[in-house]
Amino acid sequence: MPLPKRLHWLLDWMETFPQVSLLILLILGIRASGVFESQELALFDWTMKQRIPENRNDKIVLVGITEEDIREEGQYPISDRSIAQGLKQIFQHHPTVVGLDLFKDQLNSPGRDELGTVFKTHPNLIGIEVALNWDESLNIQPPPELPKKQVGLADALVDSDDKLRRVILSSYDWEGRFHNSFALQLVSKYLEQENLSIRRRDNIDDPLILGNQKINQFGSMTGGY
Repeated sequence: MPLPKRLHWLLDWMETFPQVSLLILLILGIRASGVFESQELALFDWTMKQRIPENRNDKIVLVGITEEDIREEGQYPISDRSIAQGLKQIFQHHPTVVGLDLFKDQLNSPGRDELGTVFKTHPNLIGIEVALNWDESLNIQPPPELPKKQVGLADALVDSDDKLRRVILSSYDWEGRFHNSFALQLVSKYLEQENLSIRRRDNIDDPLILGNQKINQFGSMTGGY
């Protein structure tokens, strides 16, 4: 008497299940070992290059220091007085937030008092620090005139192939102190005008909360890692 079709299917499935399971476990094990990481990251880089260019956002303006600026100044780094004058010109246009991506922990540059006054009188000015090195001598302090809420991390995570693909949004340092990144501080300040806030929970592994959206932390198995 012939077996029902369903029974045939079940027997076939039982015969192939061990081989398929072993193959899946083998692939997952190889992936977890990191053997495929360089190939997956290379594929990721290629797909990023194939993206359609994004439209320029006119709400964002980048102001840089060029070789011509350095020649005109006659020295490098640019003096704090010149930085202060540049910031004053920018603030005349009433920006929502300004990020100063320059280390300004030293107080002996010409015009430091003038720059310090700019720091103290503009609550929408964000500065930078480096704080995540276990060796404290490798960290760079923020401008002392800025309160903590106006300072963001400039630390970076470079992959094993010396490429920068990830951005730190927030982190605890080796002393257990919590820091937001430079980018996150800028975004947070900008979103205040939209009555949106970025919140964090007590556990660093918990996601950041933006409105009703969750921003999860990268794990050891996220994407190509």
